[in-house]
Amino acid sequence: MHPLGTGPSAPVVPPQVRHRNLRVNQTTPEIGSSVAELVEALLESSGELAGVADLEAQVARAAAEIDARAALSHCQRLRSQLDQEAHGAEELEALLILGLAHPAALEAQGFALAQEGKRLALRLEQDGKPERAQAILELIAARLPGDRLIDHELASMMRRTGNADRLIDRYMRRAEECVSSGSSKEAISWLQEILLVDSSRRDVARMIRDLRWGDQEKRNRWRSRTRAAIILLGIVAVAALGVQRELSVAERFDAVPAAIPGDLNSLRQRLERIDQLQQEVVFSLRQFDASQEKAMLTADITRLEAKAAQAQVTRRSQREASVAIAESARKQARLYAQQNRFEDAITQFERALAEGPNDWDQRKQVMIDVAAIREWMAVNGDKPIGSRE
Repeated sequence: MHPLGTGPSAPVVPPQVRHRNLRVNQTTPEIGSSVAELVEALLESSGELAGVADLEAQVARAAAEIDARAALSHCQRLRSQLDQEAHGAEELEALLILGLAHPAALEAQGFALAQEGKRLALRLEQDGKPERAQAILELIAARLPGDRLIDHELASMMRRTGNADRLIDRYMRRAEECVSSGSSKEAISWLQEILLVDSSRRDVARMIRDLRWGDQEKRNRWRSRTRAAIILLGIVAVAALGVQRELSVAERFDAVPAAIPGDLNSLRQRLERIDQLQQEVVFSLRQFDASQEKAMLTADITRLEAKAAQAQVTRRSQREASVAIAESARKQARLYAQQNRFEDAITQFERALAEGPNDWDQRKQVMIDVAAIREWMAVNGDKPIGSRE
């Protein structure tokens, strides 16, 4: 049985009230009876129940024996009566019971359950019925567990009526429900309400401390996990950037033209470009390979430069030797020419031209001398130069 009549089907009427039938049932001829009779029927109580149990029985009976259409009609009649003239708490109490049994009918009339419940509780307390007022607030608080104003109103009334123990039990149940649902902060709030009622409850203070410590532990674990996650993300991000950077550096090194083996200029160009990249990219895994290649390129360049220098020395020595032979042959040719040994002179001059390098400074003069001797011999034969016939 649902005590508030909010289940999918109408609640079962408690055994204590099953023998009674509301005279306001839609099928009875009293449907058009007076508001006073309607109020009397709704407020009819079982003498065997008291407090909240009696109120729950009234609500359960109204939910079981009045259908939704009749409930709407009765709510309209009660509201109309309340709007016409001032009445005591009975009409409002009857309307509230009917509204608790059929919430949709009460809402259709524009009534707020919490507001009307507080108003009724205040009037009942003023009329000397604090237990009934407290029962109304307790039932509404059970129906609206999230309404802290109702809870505070009920707490104030329970303090005034000396029901502190019941109030503490109520707060303790709320705190336990919050702990079970994982709402530690809300549970601490309810436990603090207990301390406001009874500040000597050391067990409650210890529970608050334990809950706060548990929350702090949860926060610390959450912060630790968050910090670890941030560090991990940072490491992954740095690693990703590092990999991306290394790939970019590798592409730049791979773009450098390869050196042609034995080509000194090609080797020098690659060495210069690699050295430039090393200066631009200070930190990179490619630095080690680049340094090794630079060493090999430097060794190859040194070897080729030494070979080129040796070849240059050899060519210089060969030129000097050729010039010396050519000079010797030229001098010998001039000596033969002075002796009128023209054939021998020409032979030595031609030898000088053959041995002397192309840029020899005496080559042109030797060619002139050879041409002059040949011309003389063509005209005068072997006659000495300067003779006349």
